[in-house]
Amino acid sequence: MRSFHLLAFAAAIAAVGTACGGDDNGSGPSNNAPVANFEPPSCTELSCTFVDTSTDPDGEDDLASRSWTFEGGTPATSTAETQVVTFGAVGIAYTVTLTVTDDEGESDDFTREVTISGAANQAPVADFTFECTSLACTFADASVDSDGSVVAWSWTFGEPASPTNASSEQSPSHTYGTAATGTEVTVTLTVTDDEGATASTSETFTVAAPATLTCGTTPDCSLVLEARSTVTVTLQSEDCELSGNTFRITAPVEETLFTDGCNETPGTSFQLQGGAAFDAGSEIQAQVISGGTTLEIAPAIRVTGDFATGWTLEYDDGAKAGPPPEPDFNDLIIRIVATPAP
Repeated sequence: MRSFHLLAFAAAIAAVGTACGGDDNGSGPSNNAPVANFEPPSCTELSCTFVDTSTDPDGEDDLASRSWTFEGGTPATSTAETQVVTFGAVGIAYTVTLTVTDDEGESDDFTREVTISGAANQAPVADFTFECTSLACTFADASVDSDGSVVAWSWTFGEPASPTNASSEQSPSHTYGTAATGTEVTVTLTVTDDEGATASTSETFTVAAPATLTCGTTPDCSLVLEARSTVTVTLQSEDCELSGNTFRITAPVEETLFTDGCNETPGTSFQLQGGAAFDAGSEIQAQVISGGTTLEIAPAIRVTGDFATGWTLEYDDGAKAGPPPEPDFNDLIIRIVATPAP
């Protein structure tokens, strides 16, 4: 009977040992290594937030430490569970590694490549303004770039035969040849921003040389003073809308009498040379510079009269208008009267 009881006691001890330790010689359950992991970060511009989502099969409390490395990032390393990192540039793949260790010294690492995607570059908006006096035009860049800056400009002035038909200045000027008088030209501006995006815009307008005096069928004629005289110039009437119609005496003196004829008060008079007399034989020459950039024809001045009765200058600015078609020669009516002086 005693041997039976000893065998039963030994079997019970063996069963307890199996329940408490299995085949590890009674040292307790075996440890399982942790599993390192983190999801793709959320990023705002160059700043990204990384969150450790590692797990341990033996329980979350068994994770004892973590170590991050951020290639190209600031900071370059961290032991925090959540870490904000700033990278240097968009479009580059940075390597990020997380290593986690549990309380038994087992570790695991996980590596992910992170590419920072910045906002797409917005193309610039090309724009410009311009002003022309006769054939001389100035152009002012008004382009903008919402997410950067405009760094390059390329202009063409619509005059291919000109050696100065192109410019890379931001706000250039260009003087057209007389062959362009009364013709439409198209100016194009192309701009480039600091990311290489481009945009273009164009403006079409008409340029014209100043209108000079035409006496009958004689162009570029002069009004001859047959005796020593003072000269009075009077704007008799205006029937136009353009701003900038400019009337100039170019000989025997140079004087600009008005710069906005369509808005000048009819009846306004000017004494040439401050009222001083001109010698006999002096020749009066004049011109009008059109203020228009949408001309139908080249501007012109038609002259009638003579020294004894005075001269009438009928000016047409060439602007596009309704019927009757241009020229109507009533945009500005100017009288030039010579008064003999002792």
